[in-house]
Amino acid sequence: MIVNRPILLIDDDLTVLKTTSRLLAREGYTSVLKCNQPKQALAALNEKNIGLVILDLGMPGVSGLELLEEISCRNPQVPLVVGTSENSLNTALSCIQKGALDYMVKPFTRERLIACVRKGLELSQISEDREVLRHSLQNTELQYPKVFENIITPDYRMLQIFFLS
Repeated sequence: MIVNRPILLIDDDLTVLKTTSRLLAREGYTSVLKCNQPKQALAALNEKNIGLVILDLGMPGVSGLELLEEISCRNPQVPLVVGTSENSLNTALSCIQKGALDYMVKPFTRERLIACVRKGLELSQISEDREVLRHSLQNTELQYPKVFENIITPDYRMLQIFFLS
């Protein structure tokens, strides 16, 4: 399942951004935003309806863990995958505790990347569907009230269904 919302790649290495976005494009994920600065990434998260974030921990000027926390706080509905060269169990656990969906150690394989992207976008779609459903359940007005205007019934329960006010 490919979600229409863009994938946000955050990495200070322009080569990694380029190769990862090309790999994703070959797999059908053509809506990819690339950011090599934390401020640029946070702005993109505020301006766009992002479906998934892939974050490198080694960013200049700010700790990747701090950026992860800030993204998770501002946009808890957006799945976040960490892709980093830091092969540390403690760091991986810390990332998961701070809201990361998954942790990939560079260099990661195409299969591993695509599996993480699919999982993240599916979770993003489920989250979006849940919000749409929640909104529709909270909305007590009929979407097409004219459909019910010619129905005649003395049953109070049926009337409640037709006229939810």
